Amino acid sequence: MTSAFTNGILNETVPLGIAYHHAGLSSSDRSRVETLFMSGSIQILCSTSTLGIGVNLPAYAVIIKGTKGYAEGDYTEYSSTEIMQFIGRAGRPQFGPHGKAVILTETSMVNHYRSIVSGHEVLESRLTKEIPRAIMSGLFTRQLEADRDVAAWLGFTFLSVRASKDPEKYALNVGCV
Repeated sequence: MTSAFTNGILNETVPLGIAYHHAGLSSSDRSRVETLFMSGSIQILCSTSTLGIGVNLPAYAVIIKGTKGYAEGDYTEYSSTEIMQFIGRAGRPQFGPHGKAVILTETSMVNHYRSIVSGHEVLESRLTKEIPRAIMSGLFTRQLEADRDVAAWLGFTFLSVRASKDPEKYALNVGCV
């Protein structure tokens, strides 16, 4: 863990078990942060919303600090699916029996998020509309480098889960999911 990151701040924070992850980091720094987080060397990882959706980095606890993101020139509430993707990082079975998620939002939105996390709202994947952009982003950031990477990534998505349960809704062949 002591070899240098290209980002100087990470050189200071990683030895303390704290790091951050965003598209502005070099691909080597992002990869090292992901590896060190998965190994437990980094215990606290702050990230942008794109990490919560696109990279399979499960955690014991997820804290969503604000439920709005900047899109199309304005701050808007994240979709229910995005929120579930974020909190879905907490408590993956292969990494432990429990997980915690905390959502920090405006008072007026508390009941909305309670409804989402209680399971009263049926969620469907919206990834089908974003697959080309998501794949291009993965290729650009070098998180995806080959066809097998794309296939593996798709297999970890909420789209894969929903499509395997309702292939007709997504017009997919079950063997493709």
